[in-house]
Amino acid sequence: MAKDYDGYYEMYIPESEKHHSHHHFSTYHFNIKKFLKNYVYFRIQEDIKDALTQFLPIFIIGLVLNYVYYQTFSLNYLFIGGLNQWFSILMYTLNYGLRGGYDLFYLIINGVFYFYFYYSFIRIIKNILTNLDDKDTWITLGWFTLIFFIIISIFPKII
Repeated sequence: MAKDYDGYYEMYIPESEKHHSHHHFSTYHFNIKKFLKNYVYFRIQEDIKDALTQFLPIFIIGLVLNYVYYQTFSLNYLFIGGLNQWFSILMYTLNYGLRGGYDLFYLIINGVFYFYFYYSFIRIIKNILTNLDDKDTWITLGWFTLIFFIIISIFPKII
């Protein structure tokens, strides 16, 4: 061992061992664990994960309430029809006043719901678009496409 100028001891490594590779497999060896880690595992970037954790509970609540009230799962109603209904009650209330306490309650609760629903949905889209140069984003989009295709295959009336 050689003493360096700070008083610490450093281990001597011969030049022939410094660059020696300790790989036991050839460079062409297919590693399934590495393949799964890089391409198959469902990995989501942190900012997209944050937006998803905000959106998914709201989305599930919307689908469950849609099923409770209309006995069907409908993405069309969740994204468009429910908002149209909210605006029609809002316009009626603004033009003719409140018919009862239910309209005010409906406007407040659904207004808050749709605000957070669209806010979190737009946040997911923004985070995906700003991270398109990352491999994880493409893997995530591939998984979402596969999951969406499976859901549509199982529930064809969902759209």
